[in-house]
Amino acid sequence: METIERAKKLIMMAPPAELDIVIKDVRTLIGADLDAELPAICEEYNETHLMAVPHEGSAIVICEHAKVGPNEYMCPAKNVIATIDHVQRTVVSTRDLEMENSEVYTDLTEQLTKMHQDNYPGSPAAVYALGDGKYVSVVSSTKVSNKNFYTGSLQCVWTVSVADGAAEATIAGSVRGVIHFFEGGNVQSHVNKECSEKTIKAKAGSSIGNAVRIAIKRFESETIDGITTETNELSDKQFKSLRRALPIFKHKIDWTNIAHDKVANQLGALGLKKM
Repeated sequence: METIERAKKLIMMAPPAELDIVIKDVRTLIGADLDAELPAICEEYNETHLMAVPHEGSAIVICEHAKVGPNEYMCPAKNVIATIDHVQRTVVSTRDLEMENSEVYTDLTEQLTKMHQDNYPGSPAAVYALGDGKYVSVVSSTKVSNKNFYTGSLQCVWTVSVADGAAEATIAGSVRGVIHFFEGGNVQSHVNKECSEKTIKAKAGSSIGNAVRIAIKRFESETIDGITTETNELSDKQFKSLRRALPIFKHKIDWTNIAHDKVANQLGALGLKKM
């Protein structure tokens, strides 16, 4: 069991674009013992990282908000509930999704879907109606650039509480992401920005969905701009300062001779002769 727990930690740390590679390597290390536990591990991983499963030209986002039963997740865009194979990340079967679209849900979906398409083109996204005036918006974006030796992912999750016909709403959300650099090594940079609960109001002549879209877009834009700045500073300052500390004569350091000379110098300082 201890071995499986260690394997799970390794898998859970995998960048979303590299999950299958990590699973393959972990299986090589511990063998077939992993197979029995792998579906449960992958289910937790998929829900945590908002992994997307292709389905009929669209994608089903795997997340806790979409879950309606064991391995079942709703896809409002296709009006289906899909059974998911978490290891293969494929759709096993589907059944109809029965839901009534309220005026608020329709408004939020139109506004947030447009924002998702503008800000994260091609990225899987969804808006869920959870009942009692509560809605959840999710978007999962992944970028792979092997030629530049990096992969990245970003997950945005927002909870919106608003009653039908109301001119104000309460929102709270988070922006999480990871960037993996693997040129000559492995470095991961993680981001987790939380937006605490706040109340927003619709302007006269505008819908509450529009007000929600503007508030979410502002927070996400500021967060992503901050990530970009931090990443550039990491490259321009920290990495460059590290490089300057490295030897520039293009030869491996002979640590044995360095240690020997250091000891000799110390002995000399004590008035002892070098042997």
